[in-house]
Order: sequence, then structure tokens, then C-alpha cells
Amino acid sequence: MYLFTCLWLAFAILLIGSFLCLISRRHEVTGPLALVSMVAAGLLTVFVSVEVFLNGPVTASIDSLAIAGFPAVPVFTIDRLSALFLGMIGALSTASVLYTQGYLPHIKREDPRRYYFPFLLFILGMMAVVTVADLFYFLLFWEFMTLTSYFLVVYQRDNKKNLEAGFLYFFVTHVTSAGLILVVILFGGWSGSMAFTAMPEVYRQLATANPVMLNVIIGLLVVCFATKAGIYPLGFWFPEAHPAAPAGTSAMLSGVMNKVAVYGLLRLTYWMLPASDMTTSWGLVIATAGVVSMIVGNLRTLSEKDAKRLVAQSTIGQMGYVWLGLGVSFMFLATNPWLSLLGMVGALYHVINDSCFKSLLFLNAGSIEYTSGQRDLNKVSGLIKLIPLTTAAALVGSLAIAGVPPLNGFMSKWMLYQAAVAGGKTWPVLMLYGVVAVFISTVSLAGYIKFFGSAFLGPLPASLEKGHNVPLSMRCTEGCLAVGCLVLGIIPAWPLALAAGSLDGSSLAAVAGNSSLLAFAPWGAVKVNLAGVLGQVAPLIILFGLAVGCLVAYGIYRLAAAPVRPAELWNCGELEPQAEVLYRADSFYLPFREHFAALYRSWPWPSLRLPNLAVWLDLDRLYLPLGNQFVKFSRWISRIHTGGPRWYLLWQVAGLVVVLAAVFLVIRG
Repeated sequence: MYLFTCLWLAFAILLIGSFLCLISRRHEVTGPLALVSMVAAGLLTVFVSVEVFLNGPVTASIDSLAIAGFPAVPVFTIDRLSALFLGMIGALSTASVLYTQGYLPHIKREDPRRYYFPFLLFILGMMAVVTVADLFYFLLFWEFMTLTSYFLVVYQRDNKKNLEAGFLYFFVTHVTSAGLILVVILFGGWSGSMAFTAMPEVYRQLATANPVMLNVIIGLLVVCFATKAGIYPLGFWFPEAHPAAPAGTSAMLSGVMNKVAVYGLLRLTYWMLPASDMTTSWGLVIATAGVVSMIVGNLRTLSEKDAKRLVAQSTIGQMGYVWLGLGVSFMFLATNPWLSLLGMVGALYHVINDSCFKSLLFLNAGSIEYTSGQRDLNKVSGLIKLIPLTTAAALVGSLAIAGVPPLNGFMSKWMLYQAAVAGGKTWPVLMLYGVVAVFISTVSLAGYIKFFGSAFLGPLPASLEKGHNVPLSMRCTEGCLAVGCLVLGIIPAWPLALAAGSLDGSSLAAVAGNSSLLAFAPWGAVKVNLAGVLGQVAPLIILFGLAVGCLVAYGIYRLAAAPVRPAELWNCGELEPQAEVLYRADSFYLPFREHFAALYRSWPWPSLRLPNLAVWLDLDRLYLPLGNQFVKFSRWISRIHTGGPRWYLLWQVAGLVVVLAAVFLVIRG
């Protein structure tokens, strides 16, 4: 129970820290207070995660909060799947708060208390979602997570677009969450219990007695979690809402919260459903949705000029890789557990990797905005001269997300390629999906060449020549995440062990525990052995080869000792301002975008307008007409004020007659 003591302590620290931030009178104290709270809570949750991976799952029930006659009981279970996501939340949220210490002060018009108060509660909500083991309380914390993140999206209230993006995010996610609410109601009525442990039996009964209803339930859950994960077309709100938030929150939304949606899908479907033809069919649906999302999200990065929107579009594409792996795993759950294991491990490995490099890239976009004052890649360049460490970190993140070896993005994508191609022997469409996944990685590389080249290379604008580097907290965070991208790639054994170990409790647990599917060589090589098909990659050897190649190239350059002198660009004899001849972001891949213009067309969505409650609830609309009538009546009465005593006596006599008549009627009645 000491692990739950640590977890409750982490929850209490976040809760108390959020309210201390809210009531703090000094703005400069709010940030450090939030940082101390988040570091303490993050260390506790990472400790809990490590202990669960080493010693096994733990469960605790808060029976004192149970309501008599109500089927829900607050039960918390931390198994290895929960521990994987709990550790990611604790580590990356700490990095986000550290980065925000330097970033948030440049938003001078907003009160930092309005940021840190919901942020700490948002982290608390995510931690509760991945540890609770009751369907009702899962829904409760899911909605709490969404509500608190909404306040972070609309933090900069002076921008109308941010408010519109926040409303779109809140509206879309809550509409699709209605499916989750319906599932909670149905399970409570069928089983009399909302505990996760009761769900597999209900699924088995529905599979034989009412398979149509089971398909409806799975469909509702897939739509709900696909919307939160950003799967196309349900994730159309991603490029609007995620860039609206401050950079630290954007990193959490795209780097962590959409991974919580993956956790929800795994927990409520994969961990509960019996393997059958139904899982095969839904696996194909999920894999297809992933490939479509992968294509659209990455191709749309080529048309973006806003740094944060570009990263948000790529989030849609990278989640497509995760869903491709989940789909392959679902498809072969009943027929080929080894291939199912390969797809699942590859998907979870990519979840870990994407959380690292996606958080890094959003923080890089925040540093671009911090340094230049804008996010338009057409208007910034040459930032390598001001923020060299951020430039190096952005280069690592860009290569990692594009799947360039030996960084972490390549390793997880390589496993997903293996799963898709191997599955193509049974389902030829998966072979096509694997080829598409390889091609789309090159598109992702093209998008981030645009991101990196536009922002960091080229001449520094004159308006930024007196600029300065970003604060130390921002540089440290970016540097640590860049190192994480490298370590997760060149030493893949431990993240793969975490991914495989998190399957404890699922139908693949036995296969994962006795599998010869993955083997690791002493020099860091990873071998995949699937029915005689052997694939092998050695990231350390790749890194060594790249290092040697770079040293040789540098040596040749130094030996040549060719003189270098700066020169003006040759413009065919024309004298043009430098700003006019720079290769801006809009110039990248222009022929490609023109050829595939239909893909980049912005389809008109129906406008959603809230009723003008200020008018509906305006009391003047009710009382003003009554007041006007009263004024008219008073003016009519005033006509009798002629000043003559006879008229006043007459009115008194008339009034007395009316009173006596009323008294007579009352007594008689």
C-alpha cells in the first residue's frame, strides 16, 4: 500500500499546489510554486511506475466513498500499462512546467495564476484517468481532464481565435464523449457493476447473445478515443486548439493527452474483448483509419506556414502510425499472437517516442515565438545565431519524427513496417499500408525540412539582430528532450522492454513473457524473428558510422583549407533587397501543393454559434416594458392633480366606498 500512499501524496501535492497558485498574491511566486509542486508529484509518480514494473500491479479501493445502491466504487489499479502512461505523464509534465518558467513571462497581458491553477489540475486528471479502475470514475476524470485543458487552450483571452478554438475543442470532444457516457450507462444497467473487472464477462455475453450491440459499443469507444487522439477526420480540431494554447500546454496536449486516448482504447477494448472475427474486423478499421490519418496529417504539414500548426498537423500523422500498429495487433489477435505482439509493441514504442519528440517540437515552436514574436515561418529566419541550442534540439526532433536512423522515431517505425509487411502475407492490404507508411516518413521529413530551414537557417532579419537567447529553463528542457530522442533510439532495449512488459494482464501477456520475437545483441542491435523472417537493426553501429563519416568529411574540409569569403547573392545582375530573394516557407513544395490542391482545400464547416445569452437574460427586456407602462399610467393619474381641494375630497370618498364594499364582500363571503 505504500505505492498508493505515494500516489495519494502526489495527487494531494497537485491539488494543494494548484490552489496555492490561485490564491498567491505575487505573480512571480506562482511559477516556482507550481514547479516545486510538479517536481515533487512527478518524482513520486515515476517512482510508483518503476516499482510497479519491478514488483507487479497494486490495487486499492476507497470503500468509504462508495454510495449505497450505486454500482460505481472508486477503485484504483496500477498495472504495468497504467505505470507506463503514469511515468510519461509525470516526466513530461515536469519538463513542461520547467520550460514554462522562462516562457510564460513573455505573455505579459495574462495572469500566470490563470495558467498554473488549471495546469496542475489537468495533470492530476490525466494521472487519475490512467489509474482508476471503475468505468464511472474513468468518465468522471476524463471529463475533468477535458474541462481543465479547455481553460489552458483559452488562456490568452485577448485573441478571439483562441476563444473560438477553445469552444471548438470543448464542443467536439464532449459530443463524441456522449458515446462514452452511453457505454457507462449500459454497463451499469447490464452488470450491476462498473468495475473494469466486470467488463470482460459482459463482452463475452454480448458476443454470443447480441453481437450487434457489442459492435455499437466498440464503435462508440473508437469514435470517442479517436477524436481525442486526433485521428482524421475526427481530429480536425487539432490544428486549431493545440496551437492556441501556450507552448508548454501544447506539448502536453499533443505529447501526452492524446496518448491517454490510446490508453483508453487499450483499456476498454483490447484488454477486455475476447479474440474473435470481430476483433479482426475492428483491427482492419483501426489500421485503415490510421493510414488515412497518417497520409492527410503529414501531407498537410507541407502547406502550413504557422510553426505550431505545422507541428499540430504532424501530430495527426504520427498518431496514424500508432493506430496502424494497434490495428495490425487487433487483426491478428485471434489468429497469429506473435504478429499481434509485434504490432502492439511497435505501437506502444511509438507512443513513447512520439511523446518525446512531439513535446520537444512544440517547445521548439514556442522558442521561435518567444525569440521572434511570431510563428509565421515566412517572417522568421536565421534563428540559429540567437538560439543555437534550440536549433540543435529542433534538428534532433525533426530528424526523429521523420524516422531518420538512429533516432527513436526510426526504431519504432521500423517495427511497425515489419508488422505491416509481415501481416501482408495474410492481408495483402497491409503490405500496401506498410509501403505507404515508408513513403509518408519521407513526407514528414520534407515538412520538417521546411520547419527547420525556414526558422533557423538563412540570414537573421535586421529586426532581430539585437535579440537574445531564450531563458535557461527553456534551453535545459529542450536539451533534455533532445537527448531523450537519441537515447530512446540508440538503446532500444529498455523502451521495448517497457512496451512488452506493459502487456501484463492482456491476452498477449503469456506470449510476451515467453517470446523469442525480440532479441537484443550486446552492441545494441534489435532482432525480430517472426516465423523464420528475420529483421535486424543496430542503431549504435549506425551512429558510429555517421560519426566517422562526419569526421572524415570535416577532415577533408580542413585539409583543403579553401578560403571562405562572404558574398552577396547573385540575382542575374539585378539589385534586389535580400528579403525579396529569400526562400520562404510558402515557396517549399509549391508545385506539389498545386498538384494536390484538393487535399489542402479548407472545407467549410457549419458555423456554430451560441445563443446570445446576454440578450436572453437581459432583465431590461422584461422590466423596461413594464416600467414604460407604469410611467404612462402615472402620467394619466397625474392629470387629476389639479390643485382643487374638492377633487381630493371626492377621491377620498370614492376610495372609502371601495374599501367598505370590499370589507362587506369579505364578511358576507
